[in-house]
Amino acid sequence: MQEIRILELLIVILVLAPLIRHFVKDLQALEGLVWFPPIALVSVTALFPAYGFRPECIPLLILVVALNIPNVPALISLLKREHLDTLRHPAPVHTAAIISFLIISAGIALYFAPLTDTALITEGVTAITLKDEDRNAELFLRIYGGDGEGYRTGAGKRPLLLLVPPMIGSIMAVDKVCGELEAQGFTVISYSRRKFDSPAVGEAGKKYGSPLGGQIRFLQALLMGKTFEKPNALGRIFEEERKADILFLLTCIKRELAQGPLGPTADTDTLFLAGYGTGGSALVFIGESSEFIKTNPQVKGLMVVESPLWSIYDVEERHPPKPPDEAVKWFKTLWSGVTNGFINLWPKKIAGIERIPHPGLPTLFMVSDRAINPRHRERRYRPMAGLLKAPTLTALAAVEGAGILDYSDYPAKYPLYAAFFSGLKRPVWKNSECMAGTASLMTAFASLVLSGASRDSVEARTVLEPRRQFLENIHFETGEVWNLPPFEYILFP
Repeated sequence: MQEIRILELLIVILVLAPLIRHFVKDLQALEGLVWFPPIALVSVTALFPAYGFRPECIPLLILVVALNIPNVPALISLLKREHLDTLRHPAPVHTAAIISFLIISAGIALYFAPLTDTALITEGVTAITLKDEDRNAELFLRIYGGDGEGYRTGAGKRPLLLLVPPMIGSIMAVDKVCGELEAQGFTVISYSRRKFDSPAVGEAGKKYGSPLGGQIRFLQALLMGKTFEKPNALGRIFEEERKADILFLLTCIKRELAQGPLGPTADTDTLFLAGYGTGGSALVFIGESSEFIKTNPQVKGLMVVESPLWSIYDVEERHPPKPPDEAVKWFKTLWSGVTNGFINLWPKKIAGIERIPHPGLPTLFMVSDRAINPRHRERRYRPMAGLLKAPTLTALAAVEGAGILDYSDYPAKYPLYAAFFSGLKRPVWKNSECMAGTASLMTAFASLVLSGASRDSVEARTVLEPRRQFLENIHFETGEVWNLPPFEYILFP
Protein backbone atom coordinates (compact mmCIF):
# COMPACT_ATOMS: atom_id res chain seq x y z
CA MET A 1 0.00 0.00 0.00
CA GLN A 2 2.85 2.38 -0.79
CA GLU A 3 0.67 4.32 -3.24
CA ILE A 4 -1.45 5.81 -0.46
CA ARG A 5 1.69 7.08 1.29
CA ILE A 6 2.92 8.61 -1.98
CA LEU A 7 -0.40 10.37 -2.42
CA GLU A 8 -0.29 11.63 1.18
CA LEU A 9 3.23 12.98 0.64
CA LEU A 10 2.03 14.74 -2.51
CA ILE A 11 -0.76 16.37 -0.50
CA VAL A 12 1.78 17.54 2.08
CA ILE A 13 3.86 19.17 -0.69
CA LEU A 14 0.76 20.84 -2.13
CA VAL A 15 -0.07 22.29 1.27
CA LEU A 16 3.48 23.21 2.26
CA ALA A 17 4.51 25.06 -0.89
CA PRO A 18 2.03 27.99 -0.52
CA LEU A 19 2.85 28.25 3.18
CA ILE A 20 6.55 28.83 2.59
CA ARG A 21 6.10 30.84 -0.64
CA HIS A 22 6.82 34.18 1.00
CA PHE A 23 9.97 32.87 2.70
CA VAL A 24 11.57 31.28 -0.37
CA LYS A 25 12.71 33.73 -3.02
CA ASP A 26 12.43 31.26 -5.91
CA LEU A 27 8.76 30.57 -5.08
CA GLN A 28 7.58 34.17 -4.73
CA ALA A 29 7.01 34.66 -8.45
CA LEU A 30 4.93 31.47 -8.79
CA GLU A 31 1.40 32.83 -8.48
CA GLY A 32 -0.01 29.47 -9.57
CA LEU A 33 0.74 28.11 -6.10
CA VAL A 34 -2.66 29.39 -5.00
CA TRP A 35 -4.15 26.43 -6.89
CA PHE A 36 -2.26 23.97 -4.71
CA PRO A 37 -4.67 24.05 -1.70
CA PRO A 38 -7.77 23.24 -3.86
CA ILE A 39 -5.85 20.43 -5.57
CA ALA A 40 -4.80 19.15 -2.14
CA LEU A 41 -8.44 19.26 -0.99
CA VAL A 42 -9.57 17.23 -4.00
CA SER A 43 -6.75 14.74 -3.44
CA VAL A 44 -7.32 14.19 0.28
CA THR A 45 -11.07 13.89 -0.30
CA ALA A 46 -10.44 11.30 -3.03
CA LEU A 47 -8.60 9.11 -0.51
CA PHE A 48 -11.86 8.12 1.16
CA PRO A 49 -13.78 6.66 -1.80
CA ALA A 50 -10.56 5.11 -3.14
CA TYR A 51 -9.35 3.42 0.08
CA GLY A 52 -12.44 3.42 2.29
CA PHE A 53 -12.92 5.51 5.41
CA ARG A 54 -9.43 6.41 6.59
CA PRO A 55 -9.60 7.77 10.16
CA GLU A 56 -5.91 8.61 10.17
CA CYS A 57 -6.49 11.13 7.36
CA ILE A 58 -9.14 13.14 9.23
CA PRO A 59 -6.67 15.64 10.82
CA LEU A 60 -5.08 16.22 7.41
CA LEU A 61 -8.50 16.73 5.83
CA ILE A 62 -9.48 19.26 8.50
CA LEU A 63 -6.25 21.21 7.94
CA VAL A 64 -6.67 21.28 4.16
CA VAL A 65 -10.27 22.47 4.46
CA ALA A 66 -9.22 25.20 6.92
CA LEU A 67 -6.45 26.39 4.58
CA ASN A 68 -8.77 26.56 1.58
CA ILE A 69 -11.11 29.06 3.26
CA PRO A 70 -8.61 31.98 3.49
CA ASN A 71 -7.24 30.95 0.09
CA VAL A 72 -10.49 31.89 -1.68
CA PRO A 73 -9.62 35.65 -2.02
CA ALA A 74 -6.29 34.72 -3.58
CA LEU A 75 -8.03 32.49 -6.12
CA ILE A 76 -10.48 35.27 -6.98
CA SER A 77 -7.64 37.75 -7.41
CA LEU A 78 -5.79 35.36 -9.69
CA LEU A 79 -8.89 34.74 -11.78
CA LYS A 80 -9.31 38.52 -12.11
CA ARG A 81 -5.67 38.68 -13.20
CA GLU A 82 -4.71 40.80 -10.24
CA HIS A 83 -1.28 40.62 -8.61
CA LEU A 84 -1.13 38.64 -5.38
CA ASP A 85 1.39 40.99 -3.84
CA THR A 86 -1.48 43.14 -2.59
CA LEU A 87 -2.65 40.29 -0.35
CA ARG A 88 -1.64 40.22 3.28
CA HIS A 89 1.24 37.88 4.03
CA PRO A 90 0.79 35.54 7.01
CA ALA A 91 2.91 36.19 10.08
CA PRO A 92 5.86 33.83 10.64
CA VAL A 93 4.41 32.61 13.92
CA HIS A 94 1.10 31.83 12.22
CA THR A 95 2.86 29.97 9.42
CA ALA A 96 4.99 28.02 11.89
CA ALA A 97 1.87 26.92 13.79
CA ILE A 98 0.22 25.70 10.57
CA ILE A 99 3.35 23.84 9.50
CA SER A 100 3.56 22.19 12.92
CA PHE A 101 -0.03 20.97 12.64
CA LEU A 102 0.74 19.81 9.07
CA ILE A 103 3.68 17.76 10.33
CA ILE A 104 1.58 16.18 13.07
CA SER A 105 -1.43 15.38 10.84
CA ALA A 106 0.79 14.11 8.02
CA GLY A 107 2.75 11.99 10.49
CA ILE A 108 -0.46 10.35 11.73
CA ALA A 109 -1.65 9.71 8.17
CA LEU A 110 1.66 8.21 7.06
CA TYR A 111 2.33 6.16 10.19
CA PHE A 112 -1.14 4.62 10.33
CA ALA A 113 -1.51 4.05 6.59
CA PRO A 114 -2.83 0.57 5.66
CA LEU A 115 -0.17 -2.15 5.53
CA THR A 116 -2.03 -4.29 3.01
CA ASP A 117 -4.44 -3.91 0.13
CA THR A 118 -7.85 -2.92 1.46
CA ALA A 119 -9.70 -4.45 -1.49
CA LEU A 120 -11.34 -7.85 -1.07
CA ILE A 121 -9.58 -10.99 -2.25
CA THR A 122 -10.88 -12.12 -5.64
CA GLU A 123 -8.60 -14.99 -6.66
CA GLY A 124 -10.02 -18.36 -5.65
CA VAL A 125 -13.15 -16.77 -4.16
CA THR A 126 -16.69 -17.61 -5.25
CA ALA A 127 -19.36 -15.00 -4.51
CA ILE A 128 -23.03 -15.93 -4.46
CA THR A 129 -26.24 -14.46 -3.04
CA LEU A 130 -28.71 -16.32 -0.86
CA LYS A 131 -32.06 -15.03 0.31
CA ASP A 132 -33.86 -16.16 3.41
CA GLU A 133 -37.48 -15.76 2.32
CA ASP A 134 -38.84 -16.26 5.83
CA ARG A 135 -37.00 -13.21 7.15
CA ASN A 136 -36.65 -11.33 3.84
CA ALA A 137 -32.89 -11.27 4.49
CA GLU A 138 -30.33 -11.10 1.69
CA LEU A 139 -26.95 -12.70 2.41
CA PHE A 140 -23.90 -12.20 0.19
CA LEU A 141 -21.70 -15.28 0.56
CA ARG A 142 -17.99 -15.53 -0.17
CA ILE A 143 -16.47 -19.02 -0.44
CA TYR A 144 -12.69 -19.24 -0.14
CA GLY A 145 -11.57 -22.51 -1.68
CA GLY A 146 -8.17 -23.54 -3.02
CA ASP A 147 -5.31 -26.01 -2.81
CA GLY A 148 -3.48 -24.70 0.26
CA GLU A 149 -1.82 -27.28 2.49
CA GLY A 150 -3.10 -28.01 5.96
CA TYR A 151 -5.10 -30.51 7.93
CA ARG A 152 -7.25 -32.67 5.70
CA THR A 153 -9.97 -35.14 6.51
CA GLY A 154 -10.35 -38.52 4.85
CA ALA A 155 -9.69 -38.71 1.08
CA GLY A 156 -7.74 -35.45 1.26
CA LYS A 157 -10.78 -33.19 1.65
CA ARG A 158 -10.65 -29.81 3.29
CA PRO A 159 -12.64 -29.19 6.50
CA LEU A 160 -15.19 -26.38 6.30
CA LEU A 161 -15.16 -23.26 8.42
CA LEU A 162 -18.16 -20.90 8.55
CA LEU A 163 -16.92 -17.53 9.78
CA VAL A 164 -19.45 -14.95 11.00
CA PRO A 165 -17.98 -11.43 10.63
CA PRO A 166 -18.41 -8.49 13.02
CA MET A 167 -21.37 -6.19 12.35
CA ILE A 168 -19.17 -3.10 11.95
CA GLY A 169 -16.56 -3.77 9.30
CA SER A 170 -18.31 -6.95 8.22
CA ILE A 171 -16.55 -9.03 5.56
CA MET A 172 -14.05 -6.20 4.99
CA ALA A 173 -12.72 -6.83 8.53
CA VAL A 174 -12.08 -10.58 8.10
CA ASP A 175 -11.38 -11.04 4.39
CA LYS A 176 -7.62 -11.50 4.83
CA VAL A 177 -8.17 -13.81 7.82
CA CYS A 178 -10.38 -15.96 5.58
CA GLY A 179 -7.63 -16.01 2.96
CA GLU A 180 -5.08 -17.15 5.55
CA LEU A 181 -7.45 -19.87 6.81
CA GLU A 182 -7.88 -21.08 3.25
CA ALA A 183 -4.11 -21.19 2.84
CA GLN A 184 -3.84 -23.34 5.98
CA GLY A 185 -6.23 -26.01 4.75
CA PHE A 186 -9.84 -24.87 5.25
CA THR A 187 -12.60 -24.17 2.80
CA VAL A 188 -13.98 -20.98 4.33
CA ILE A 189 -17.48 -19.56 4.05
CA SER A 190 -18.14 -16.02 5.19
CA TYR A 191 -20.84 -13.53 4.36
CA SER A 192 -22.30 -10.08 4.81
CA ARG A 193 -25.98 -9.38 5.22
CA ARG A 194 -27.65 -6.47 3.51
CA LYS A 195 -29.28 -3.85 5.79
CA PHE A 196 -27.59 -5.45 8.79
CA ASP A 197 -23.81 -5.54 8.29
CA SER A 198 -21.88 -2.37 7.58
CA PRO A 199 -20.90 -2.70 4.82
CA ALA A 200 -22.51 -5.61 3.00
CA VAL A 201 -20.62 -6.47 -0.20
CA GLY A 202 -22.54 -7.91 -3.16
CA GLU A 203 -21.35 -10.33 -5.83
CA ALA A 204 -20.11 -7.52 -8.09
CA GLY A 205 -18.24 -5.87 -5.23
CA LYS A 206 -20.87 -3.19 -4.66
CA LYS A 207 -21.01 -2.03 -1.05
CA TYR A 208 -24.27 -1.51 0.82
CA GLY A 209 -24.20 0.40 4.09
CA SER A 210 -26.55 -0.48 6.92
CA PRO A 211 -29.06 2.10 8.19
CA LEU A 212 -27.48 4.70 10.45
CA GLY A 213 -30.07 3.97 13.13
CA GLY A 214 -28.99 0.34 13.21
CA GLN A 215 -25.35 1.30 13.68
CA ILE A 216 -26.25 3.68 16.50
CA ARG A 217 -28.30 0.97 18.23
CA PHE A 218 -25.39 -1.44 17.91
CA LEU A 219 -23.00 1.07 19.47
CA GLN A 220 -25.50 1.62 22.28
CA ALA A 221 -25.61 -2.10 22.92
CA LEU A 222 -21.84 -2.40 22.73
CA LEU A 223 -21.08 0.49 25.06
CA MET A 224 -23.95 0.22 27.54
CA GLY A 225 -25.34 -3.29 27.05
CA LYS A 226 -23.76 -4.56 30.25
CA THR A 227 -24.94 -1.58 32.29
CA PHE A 228 -28.54 -0.76 31.33
CA GLU A 229 -31.61 -2.77 30.39
CA LYS A 230 -32.60 -1.21 27.04
CA PRO A 231 -29.14 -1.41 25.39
CA ASN A 232 -28.89 -4.96 26.68
CA ALA A 233 -32.22 -5.79 25.03
CA LEU A 234 -30.86 -4.39 21.75
CA GLY A 235 -27.83 -6.64 22.08
CA ARG A 236 -30.05 -9.66 22.57
CA ILE A 237 -31.87 -8.81 19.35
CA PHE A 238 -28.56 -8.69 17.46
CA GLU A 239 -27.60 -12.06 18.91
CA GLU A 240 -30.91 -13.57 17.76
CA GLU A 241 -30.39 -12.14 14.27
CA ARG A 242 -26.97 -13.74 14.03
CA LYS A 243 -28.33 -17.01 15.36
CA ALA A 244 -30.94 -17.01 12.58
CA ASP A 245 -28.20 -16.30 10.01
CA ILE A 246 -26.11 -19.23 11.23
CA LEU A 247 -28.98 -21.72 11.26
CA PHE A 248 -30.05 -20.60 7.79
CA LEU A 249 -26.53 -21.02 6.40
CA LEU A 250 -26.13 -24.45 7.99
CA THR A 251 -29.27 -25.54 6.18
CA CYS A 252 -27.90 -24.14 2.90
CA ILE A 253 -24.57 -25.94 3.38
CA LYS A 254 -26.40 -29.25 3.71
CA ARG A 255 -28.45 -28.61 0.57
CA GLU A 256 -27.54 -26.34 -2.36
CA LEU A 257 -23.99 -25.35 -1.35
CA ALA A 258 -22.81 -28.94 -0.95
CA GLN A 259 -23.98 -29.77 -4.46
CA GLY A 260 -22.25 -26.93 -6.26
CA PRO A 261 -20.29 -23.92 -5.00
CA LEU A 262 -18.29 -25.72 -2.31
CA GLY A 263 -16.74 -28.14 -4.77
CA PRO A 264 -15.67 -31.79 -4.36
CA THR A 265 -12.69 -31.05 -2.09
CA ALA A 266 -14.82 -29.59 0.73
CA ASP A 267 -15.77 -32.01 3.51
CA THR A 268 -19.29 -30.98 4.54
CA ASP A 269 -19.18 -33.60 7.30
CA THR A 270 -16.40 -31.71 9.10
CA LEU A 271 -17.45 -28.17 9.93
CA PHE A 272 -16.17 -25.56 12.39
CA LEU A 273 -18.06 -22.39 13.28
CA ALA A 274 -16.26 -19.14 14.09
CA GLY A 275 -17.85 -15.84 15.03
CA TYR A 276 -16.88 -12.29 15.94
CA GLY A 277 -18.85 -10.13 18.35
CA THR A 278 -22.57 -10.84 18.12
CA GLY A 279 -21.83 -13.84 15.89
CA GLY A 280 -19.62 -15.36 18.57
CA SER A 281 -22.32 -14.76 21.19
CA ALA A 282 -24.84 -16.53 18.98
CA LEU A 283 -22.50 -19.51 18.64
CA VAL A 284 -22.18 -19.87 22.42
CA PHE A 285 -25.95 -20.10 22.84
CA ILE A 286 -26.40 -22.33 19.80
CA GLY A 287 -23.65 -24.64 21.04
CA GLU A 288 -25.32 -25.29 24.39
CA SER A 289 -28.41 -26.76 22.71
CA SER A 290 -28.38 -30.55 22.86
CA GLU A 291 -30.93 -30.58 20.04
CA PHE A 292 -28.60 -28.54 17.81
CA ILE A 293 -25.65 -30.86 18.54
CA LYS A 294 -27.79 -33.90 17.82
CA THR A 295 -29.11 -32.61 14.49
CA ASN A 296 -25.76 -31.16 13.35
CA PRO A 297 -23.13 -33.85 13.96
CA GLN A 298 -20.96 -32.28 11.25
CA VAL A 299 -20.20 -29.32 13.55
CA LYS A 300 -16.99 -30.26 15.37
CA GLY A 301 -16.13 -27.09 17.27
CA LEU A 302 -16.69 -23.39 17.88
CA MET A 303 -14.31 -20.43 17.79
CA VAL A 304 -15.55 -17.30 19.55
CA VAL A 305 -13.74 -13.98 19.14
CA GLU A 306 -14.31 -11.09 21.60
CA SER A 307 -18.04 -11.61 22.07
CA PRO A 308 -20.23 -9.60 24.50
CA LEU A 309 -22.75 -12.34 25.49
CA TRP A 310 -25.54 -9.88 26.29
CA SER A 311 -28.09 -12.63 26.97
CA ILE A 312 -26.40 -13.87 30.13
CA TYR A 313 -27.12 -10.71 32.13
CA ASP A 314 -30.05 -10.14 34.49
CA VAL A 315 -31.96 -6.87 34.96
CA GLU A 316 -32.50 -5.41 38.42
CA GLU A 317 -35.87 -5.83 40.10
CA ARG A 318 -37.60 -2.79 41.55
CA HIS A 319 -39.97 -2.91 44.49
CA PRO A 320 -41.95 0.34 44.86
CA PRO A 321 -43.16 1.19 48.38
CA LYS A 322 -46.63 -0.07 49.18
CA PRO A 323 -49.47 2.29 50.16
CA PRO A 324 -50.89 2.14 53.71
CA ASP A 325 -53.08 -0.92 54.24
CA GLU A 326 -56.00 1.19 55.48
CA ALA A 327 -55.96 3.44 52.40
CA VAL A 328 -59.02 3.44 50.11
CA LYS A 329 -58.89 1.83 46.67
CA TRP A 330 -58.62 5.04 44.62
CA PHE A 331 -55.72 6.25 46.79
CA LYS A 332 -53.87 2.94 46.31
CA THR A 333 -54.27 3.25 42.52
CA LEU A 334 -52.98 6.82 42.59
CA TRP A 335 -50.10 5.84 44.87
CA SER A 336 -49.08 2.98 42.57
CA GLY A 337 -49.18 5.16 39.46
CA VAL A 338 -47.19 8.01 40.96
CA THR A 339 -44.50 5.87 42.62
CA ASN A 340 -44.03 3.67 39.54
CA GLY A 341 -43.82 6.76 37.37
CA PHE A 342 -41.05 8.27 39.47
CA ILE A 343 -39.14 5.00 39.72
CA ASN A 344 -39.26 4.42 35.95
CA LEU A 345 -37.78 7.85 35.25
CA TRP A 346 -34.41 6.18 35.72
CA PRO A 347 -33.40 3.35 33.36
CA LYS A 348 -33.12 -0.10 34.83
CA LYS A 349 -29.60 -1.35 35.40
CA ILE A 350 -28.02 -4.73 34.89
CA ALA A 351 -27.92 -6.48 38.26
CA GLY A 352 -25.40 -9.16 37.36
CA ILE A 353 -24.96 -12.41 35.51
CA GLU A 354 -28.12 -14.50 35.43
CA ARG A 355 -26.65 -17.71 34.04
CA ILE A 356 -23.52 -19.03 32.35
CA PRO A 357 -24.10 -21.09 29.19
CA HIS A 358 -22.12 -24.30 28.79
CA PRO A 359 -21.45 -25.17 25.14
CA GLY A 360 -21.63 -28.87 24.44
CA LEU A 361 -19.04 -28.57 21.66
CA PRO A 362 -15.28 -27.93 21.86
CA THR A 363 -14.97 -24.15 22.09
CA LEU A 364 -12.06 -21.74 21.76
CA PHE A 365 -12.43 -18.20 23.11
CA MET A 366 -9.99 -15.72 21.56
CA VAL A 367 -9.72 -12.52 23.59
CA SER A 368 -7.50 -9.53 24.24
CA ASP A 369 -4.65 -9.94 26.70
CA ARG A 370 -6.65 -7.58 28.92
CA ALA A 371 -8.48 -10.72 30.02
CA ILE A 372 -5.38 -11.65 31.99
CA ASN A 373 -5.48 -8.43 34.02
CA PRO A 374 -7.56 -8.86 37.23
CA ARG A 375 -9.33 -5.51 36.79
CA HIS A 376 -10.61 -6.32 33.30
CA ARG A 377 -11.15 -9.97 34.21
CA GLU A 378 -13.63 -9.02 36.91
CA ARG A 379 -15.59 -6.80 34.52
CA ARG A 380 -15.60 -7.37 30.76
CA TYR A 381 -14.22 -10.92 30.89
CA ARG A 382 -15.92 -12.14 34.02
CA PRO A 383 -18.22 -14.61 32.15
CA MET A 384 -15.22 -16.40 30.67
CA ALA A 385 -14.25 -18.06 33.95
CA GLY A 386 -17.64 -19.76 34.06
CA LEU A 387 -17.58 -20.65 30.38
CA LEU A 388 -14.29 -22.48 30.79
CA LYS A 389 -15.90 -24.96 33.21
CA ALA A 390 -17.95 -26.70 30.54
CA PRO A 391 -17.50 -30.51 30.42
CA THR A 392 -16.21 -30.35 26.83
CA LEU A 393 -12.86 -29.16 25.48
CA THR A 394 -13.16 -25.44 26.26
CA ALA A 395 -10.20 -23.08 26.13
CA LEU A 396 -9.33 -19.39 26.27
CA ALA A 397 -6.43 -17.96 24.28
CA ALA A 398 -5.04 -14.44 24.67
CA VAL A 399 -2.07 -13.45 22.55
CA GLU A 400 0.29 -11.13 24.42
CA GLY A 401 -0.32 -7.56 23.35
CA ALA A 402 -3.47 -8.39 21.40
CA GLY A 403 -6.29 -5.85 21.53
CA ILE A 404 -9.95 -6.50 20.86
CA LEU A 405 -9.48 -5.90 17.10
CA ASP A 406 -6.23 -7.82 16.61
CA TYR A 407 -7.85 -11.11 15.57
CA SER A 408 -9.09 -9.51 12.34
CA ASP A 409 -7.87 -7.49 9.34
CA TYR A 410 -8.05 -4.22 11.27
CA PRO A 411 -4.39 -4.04 12.40
CA ALA A 412 -3.22 -4.21 8.76
CA LYS A 413 -6.06 -2.30 7.09
CA TYR A 414 -6.82 0.23 9.85
CA PRO A 415 -3.80 0.41 12.18
CA LEU A 416 -5.21 3.48 13.94
CA TYR A 417 -8.27 1.56 15.16
CA ALA A 418 -6.05 -1.24 16.44
CA ALA A 419 -3.90 1.31 18.28
CA PHE A 420 -6.96 2.79 20.01
CA PHE A 421 -8.04 -0.67 21.23
CA SER A 422 -4.65 -2.16 21.96
CA GLY A 423 -3.72 -4.78 24.52
CA LEU A 424 -1.80 -4.24 27.74
CA LYS A 425 1.49 -5.98 27.03
CA ARG A 426 4.03 -5.49 24.30
CA PRO A 427 2.63 -7.13 21.14
CA VAL A 428 4.26 -10.36 19.99
CA TRP A 429 2.56 -10.06 16.59
CA LYS A 430 3.26 -7.22 14.21
CA ASN A 431 0.20 -5.58 12.67
CA SER A 432 0.95 -7.28 9.36
CA GLU A 433 1.07 -10.69 11.10
CA CYS A 434 -2.30 -10.56 12.86
CA MET A 435 -4.26 -12.25 10.06
CA ALA A 436 -1.83 -15.15 9.69
CA GLY A 437 -1.53 -15.43 13.48
CA THR A 438 -5.29 -15.57 13.94
CA ALA A 439 -5.61 -18.23 11.25
CA SER A 440 -2.78 -20.23 12.84
CA LEU A 441 -4.44 -20.20 16.25
CA MET A 442 -7.78 -21.30 14.77
CA THR A 443 -6.09 -24.01 12.72
CA ALA A 444 -4.16 -25.31 15.73
CA PHE A 445 -7.35 -25.61 17.75
CA ALA A 446 -9.18 -27.34 14.89
CA SER A 447 -6.23 -29.70 14.48
CA LEU A 448 -6.41 -30.59 18.15
CA VAL A 449 -10.14 -31.26 17.98
CA LEU A 450 -9.85 -33.40 14.87
CA SER A 451 -6.85 -35.30 16.18
CA GLY A 452 -8.59 -36.07 19.43
CA ALA A 453 -11.88 -36.96 17.79
CA SER A 454 -10.65 -39.33 15.13
CA ARG A 455 -6.93 -39.71 14.59
CA ASP A 456 -7.40 -42.34 11.89
CA SER A 457 -9.54 -40.09 9.68
CA VAL A 458 -7.22 -37.06 9.71
CA GLU A 459 -4.22 -36.53 7.46
CA ALA A 460 -1.52 -34.46 9.16
CA ARG A 461 0.22 -32.11 6.74
CA THR A 462 3.53 -30.36 7.32
CA VAL A 463 2.13 -27.09 8.61
CA LEU A 464 3.72 -26.88 12.04
CA GLU A 465 6.78 -24.78 11.27
CA PRO A 466 5.01 -21.93 9.39
CA ARG A 467 2.58 -21.61 12.29
CA ARG A 468 5.06 -21.99 15.12
CA GLN A 469 6.25 -18.37 14.97
CA PHE A 470 2.69 -17.15 15.59
CA LEU A 471 1.81 -19.58 18.38
CA GLU A 472 4.35 -18.57 20.99
CA ASN A 473 3.78 -16.29 24.00
CA ILE A 474 0.08 -17.11 24.13
CA HIS A 475 -1.77 -17.09 27.44
CA PHE A 476 -3.82 -20.28 27.37
CA GLU A 477 -6.44 -21.40 29.92
CA THR A 478 -8.79 -24.35 30.15
CA GLY A 479 -11.42 -25.60 32.54
CA GLU A 480 -10.40 -27.82 35.42
CA VAL A 481 -12.71 -30.64 34.40
CA TRP A 482 -10.90 -31.41 31.16
CA ASN A 483 -7.70 -33.42 31.35
CA LEU A 484 -5.43 -31.46 29.03
CA PRO A 485 -2.48 -32.81 27.09
CA PRO A 486 0.78 -30.88 27.49
CA PHE A 487 0.76 -27.20 26.64
CA GLU A 488 2.98 -27.74 23.59
CA TYR A 489 0.57 -30.24 22.14
CA ILE A 490 -2.32 -27.82 22.32
CA LEU A 491 -0.61 -25.16 20.27
CA PHE A 492 1.51 -27.43 18.10
CA PRO A 493 -0.62 -30.47 17.35
